[in-house]
Order: sequence, then structure tokens, then C-alpha cells
Amino acid sequence: MFVGVLFSMTIFLIKSNRSYEISERFIRENPQVRSQLGEVISIGLVPMGGVSISNGRGEANFDIKVKGTMKSATINISLYKESNSDWKIKEYKMK
Repeated sequence: MFVGVLFSMTIFLIKSNRSYEISERFIRENPQVRSQLGEVISIGLVPMGGVSISNGRGEANFDIKVKGTMKSATINISLYKESNSDWKIKEYKMK
């Protein structure tokens, strides 16, 4: 029971982080993702990866399963954050 609660909390913390929100928006709005997968139907419930923040700077990396109208893929997306700025996409790859 405790492991399930801990797992749920970890997923909630990742999905509520600004870096994940930006990743999800990027995936939904990116023309290259749309051209390869079609319109995004769903984004997986359990992202893999993590976020690291220290002194206002941060790095994040996620593997996000995406289902499109044409096909599905896992998208690896890396972000970075400078002090006093929002998260920015560093790179992404479709697998």
C-alpha cells in the first residue's frame, strides 16, 4: 500500500512541475511531432525521468509516451532553467 501511495505522489510531483507542463505543451504544439505522429490523442499517465533544481538553475529530462492519430512513440525531452527564468527545451528525440 505504501509503495503505491509513494508512486502516486511521485507521478503527481513530476506532472505538476512547470518543466513537465512545458514539455507536454511542446509535444502537443510541435509541428514535427504532429507530422510524424498525427494529432496527439493522449500522453501517457506515467512519465519517466526527473527534475533537478539548485540555486534557481535546473535540468529536467522525461521519457513521455505519446499516442497520435497516425502512430505512437516515446519522446525523450530535455529542458534547462537558468536563475530567474522559465524552463526552456534543450532537445528532444522521438523513439
